[in-house]
Amino acid sequence: RDSVLAPDPAVDAVTQLAAPRYQAIDMTDFFCDETQCYPVIGGVLVYKDISHMTRVFARSMGPYLEYRYRDLT
Repeated sequence: RDSVLAPDPAVDAVTQLAAPRYQAIDMTDFFCDETQCYPVIGGVLVYKDISHMTRVFARSMGPYLEYRYRDLT
């Protein structure tokens, strides 16, 4: 995963700010394991192109994102 996923400048900025107002939510464990990122999960195409998720996959991630968002506070 580390060799394939490019660093995210927004996440780097949040980390460097270290301000409680700004936080990042890492969702990569939902579509990548330690060795690979999957193109299809649960019969749903994950990627629209090299760096964008499909709408269907993004919609399916909604409840998980909300859970992690609520866990921040």
